[in-house]
Amino acid sequence: MVALSDPETRDASVSGAKAANLARAASAGFATLPGFVITTTGVGTGLDDPHVAREVRQAYEQLCAGTTEPLVVRSSSAIEDMGDSSMAGRFTSVLGVVGWDAFVDATHRVINSAAAVHDDRGDVGSMAVLVQRQSDARFGGVMFGVDPVTGSRDQIVVEVVPSGPDSLVGGTAMADHYVLTRRGRIARATHAGDIPPLDRARRRALAKMARRAERVFGAPQDIEWLVDPADRLW
Repeated sequence: MVALSDPETRDASVSGAKAANLARAASAGFATLPGFVITTTGVGTGLDDPHVAREVRQAYEQLCAGTTEPLVVRSSSAIEDMGDSSMAGRFTSVLGVVGWDAFVDATHRVINSAAAVHDDRGDVGSMAVLVQRQSDARFGGVMFGVDPVTGSRDQIVVEVVPSGPDSLVGGTAMADHYVLTRRGRIARATHAGDIPPLDRARRRALAKMARRAERVFGAPQDIEWLVDPADRLW
C-alpha cells in the first residue's frame, strides 16, 4: 500500500494513472483529500493474501482514525485518465463507504469491474484501487482547462452543481455553466438556479487552479473540485 503523499504513488505502474495524477497534484501543493492506494502489485497478488490484507487493514484504520467521514473507493487502471483515453465511468466507483465490511465489499466491486471492461486491444492494463476520504460539499463540479466545445485554450469552462462533482459526472444534477477567461472573468454564464452564482474570488481561485494544473502537467487538465462546509476548495 502507498499513501497519496508517497513519491512512489506518482508512478502509474505502481498506482494506476488516476491515483498517479492525483499524487502528482498533491506533491505540487494542490489541496487533495487524503487517501491511499492498493497498488497494482497488491491487487495482482489478491486481497486474500495475508500480507496484502494486513497492509490494507492498517492503511484503512490510519485513514479513518479520528474521523467519521465516509470513504470513496475508486478504480485506478493504467489506462484511465490518459491523454488519449479517460475511460470515464467505465469502471466502478463506490461512494459513501462506512465500516470495514463495506470497505472490503466496495474494494472487491471495483476490482471485479475491470473484468467487464476492455479497451480496443482487449486489455484494461494493471488495476490499482484509490481510496480517499469523502468530504461533504457545499457545491462542486468539473472544470475544463480547454473549452470542450470550441477547443479554445483562451477560456476555461466550469460546471457547478449544489453537491459534490460525482452528481455532475453521474448525470444526476443540473449544472450552472460558466465560460471564464483565464483570469476568471465571466465570458458567458447559464444558471440552473439551484445555487448562488460564483463570486469573483471563487472564479479567480478556480482559474488559478486551472493555470497551475496546466503548468504542472504540461497541458490543460479536466479537474473535479468541491468546496467543503468550511469553505475550503479541494
